[in-house]
Amino acid sequence: MIILAIQHLFGMFGATVLVPILANQAAGAEVWSIGVVFTMSGVGTLIYHLCTRGKSPVYLGSSFAFIAPMVSVYLAAGVGAAQIGMVLVGVAYIVLHE
Repeated sequence: MIILAIQHLFGMFGATVLVPILANQAAGAEVWSIGVVFTMSGVGTLIYHLCTRGKSPVYLGSSFAFIAPMVSVYLAAGVGAAQIGMVLVGVAYIVLHE
């Protein structure tokens, strides 16, 4: 189990760091902070575990699928609109996953 945990840590860490770097490069500005991404991934994971009562051992981290939509919304309407979009996607995930 320790080997699998270490493998998961490296996979999770790389994706969680790389997504804000790629999004910032595409937006041409520092819009998403790596520290904030780590913090919110942890908070989201804890909320998910509370909602599912620990039945599903999942880490909720960054997704490469959201880079293009986040950057498009940021460029069109600013960082506030992109953040609202991320919150709405999170709420939709909770509602549809339950």
